[in-house]
Amino acid sequence: MSRFRRSLIIYSKDVWLQRQLDSGRRGVYKIDVLAQRLWTEIVLKPHFQKLIQVCLTSININRQSRLSSLDTKSIKFILDLYFDENSIDMMDDDIYMDSFEEKFLDIAEDFYCRKKLPIIESNDELLEYLKTTVQNIDFEINQARAYLPEEKPTLRIFTDLLKKKPFSNNILNVIVGKLQLLVSDENNYQELTALFEPIRELIKLKNELLKLIETHIYEKAMNTIESINDDLINNPLSYIQTIVNIHGKYLKLIQETFVGGQSLIVAFDRGYAKFINQNPVSKRISITMTLAEILARYCDSSLRKGNKAIKNDEWNEKLDNIMVIFQVPIILK
Repeated sequence: MSRFRRSLIIYSKDVWLQRQLDSGRRGVYKIDVLAQRLWTEIVLKPHFQKLIQVCLTSININRQSRLSSLDTKSIKFILDLYFDENSIDMMDDDIYMDSFEEKFLDIAEDFYCRKKLPIIESNDELLEYLKTTVQNIDFEINQARAYLPEEKPTLRIFTDLLKKKPFSNNILNVIVGKLQLLVSDENNYQELTALFEPIRELIKLKNELLKLIETHIYEKAMNTIESINDDLINNPLSYIQTIVNIHGKYLKLIQETFVGGQSLIVAFDRGYAKFINQNPVSKRISITMTLAEILARYCDSSLRKGNKAIKNDEWNEKLDNIMVIFQVPIILK
């Protein structure tokens, strides 16, 4: 009899509770949800700041020591308490943003900005430093992936931060200065090839290298054209031959040095396009004849020579370079 009464009470309670929930009545919860709410309000919220500070301290100590002993499971458990499917509507999102995310990102940025550059006397030492930097970033990101909540964009922001600011601006300037010397030494580009592997993972440094490549192509091309300025002005076809040769030479250099480096090809295109539009010969010749007209005459002259003068492979390469020159104004738009 008592078992029957107990079952009846439980059934009546469940039916009543469901009706209250369906009607939208406030202040009525299922027992598990109510327990979660009490746990959140009484235990979690008052102690969240202390718990988060412990997590942040542990992460930073591990960051400095580069050990794999970080208790990612405990950190994830603490953060996940605020993203349970039953409690997500109860928590104020600002608690996570203000108490954890902002501090987490600020501490990481401060750590990397404070790092000092070791003494680097050779390209091998620079390569080793960049490789170590990339390894440290990968280490951080992989660990963060184990404890950061998937519901938040923190991991993406953290990844972008590390790849864009892996060291201070002072260190960046020192490295860029060393890269500038390497870019100017075309006979020793194998050093630059090795350095590009870790550099491609460091967004800001990669962008600086692209600027160096673009500037180098522009300046070398300008120096070449200015050294024979007067001769080319009186001979438009020689001018076209010269700029075709410049394009072929430096495109081949970039392609062979940075295999698969499409971003470097784009940097080359921009530097070359700037050269075509700003070199003094082009400006003076265009007064009497457009670049398109000169190119047409050059193509006609080359075709009249036939395959006896130019091998098929060489002719195809020249055609490719000529088409690039036709497209130069489009590149700059």
